[in-house]
Amino acid sequence: MVTYAAMFRELLVTVAVAAIVYAVVRARTRAAAVGRQQRSPRPAEVFPWRQAAWTFVALTLLIGTAIGYHQWRARQEVLLVRVVNGATGEVATYRARRGAIRARAFETVDGRIVTLAETERLEVLDRPLEERP
Repeated sequence: MVTYAAMFRELLVTVAVAAIVYAVVRARTRAAAVGRQQRSPRPAEVFPWRQAAWTFVALTLLIGTAIGYHQWRARQEVLLVRVVNGATGEVATYRARRGAIRARAFETVDGRIVTLAETERLEVLDRPLEERP
């Protein structure tokens, strides 16, 4: 489930990239205009669209790779998972990666697939029990 904070962060990254590209294009256009005024008159220079396009592609790939890596690292985080039987109160503790936890099932770090019964409850702890206050 994507939280509003994560979506807002992705929106801010997109706006920041657009602002940076706009600032770079504007600065280069101004620099080219100043350079044309100082040099002897030549035919009008064409804006380097090819370079701007490749810069945009490189930035998009770089940012996409960084976001993908960050999401992959978050899915690989090992969490403590407790399965509580609602009828008996019995608790079973497992370690599972964040990306392997679903609504009614999960896969443990050692490869076991655990499916919950209707009477069982799944608790995900971000920190191990000994670190909790």
